[in-house]
Amino acid sequence: MVLCWHTSLGTNYFAHAVGSHPAECPPRGSCAARNNALVALLDLGEGWHNNHHAHPTYAHHGFYRWYQVDVVYLVLLVLEQLGIIWDVKRRPRRRDRSEFLPFGLAAA
Repeated sequence: MVLCWHTSLGTNYFAHAVGSHPAECPPRGSCAARNNALVALLDLGEGWHNNHHAHPTYAHHGFYRWYQVDVVYLVLLVLEQLGIIWDVKRRPRRRDRSEFLPFGLAAA
């Protein structure tokens, strides 16, 4: 239990203090969430925290780049295939990815 507390608190501390900030997330101008690869490695993908804040309804956090591995999401996919869980929210599969840009920004 103590390990879970430390992991959760560590993720929230480090992923709001150190890392990249590729996407604007609500509330605009005050979101400090960062993507932190070391935290993501240690807690199986939860360190892609800026992604989580930019798209909070998606079950996966690592999806902007190929190297953003999200083990928790892979476990969710297996549980969904086994019928243990359902309605896993994921990003839509479309060629036009402008819908993933926050606040309606157009793709460059």
